[in-house]
Amino acid sequence: MGMRFGLKDIFAPVNGRELIALLVFAIVYGAVFVNYIEYYVFSTALMNATVPPIYHIWLEFFYIMPFLTLVLFRGPLSIVIVYVLGRIASLANDFAYPLYAKYIFKDYDGSVIEWWGWLFGLGPEDRFSWIVKMGLVEYQMTSTIMAINLVVRLLIIAGFFFGYYYTIRKTSK
Repeated sequence: MGMRFGLKDIFAPVNGRELIALLVFAIVYGAVFVNYIEYYVFSTALMNATVPPIYHIWLEFFYIMPFLTLVLFRGPLSIVIVYVLGRIASLANDFAYPLYAKYIFKDYDGSVIEWWGWLFGLGPEDRFSWIVKMGLVEYQMTSTIMAINLVVRLLIIAGFFFGYYYTIRKTSK
């Protein structure tokens, strides 16, 4: 007899309370922990240090790392929620970054609102840009690319939650 998988295994591998706890943890994890690690590493790096060639791949793994245990305890299809929680952590990281820069490490004296506007594609293209390093692929992050990236992440998250609530509603009838 083979294993059978349904939508519930993909979209509802946890109950409502667990999901709320995971969402809060993903936001706090991305906003506080990932930003602290990033800022600590770069603020203590040697003056001539450069970003490693696969830094952004490492960062992507770092976003999902604490959620990987869900796959062990909830099954292989829980990888979908792991990825979504990683996207939420990445958004929290992006939106909290200027707060770290301005208020904790005090190396940014600009406007947090201007920074957030840049994330939405509303700023000068290269105002806060950086080189994204994904091993063999490198490109400059601009305001427009960041806005597209933001929309894609929000669509992924919204799609998951649409599936989650559809699945919960369907299975509760």
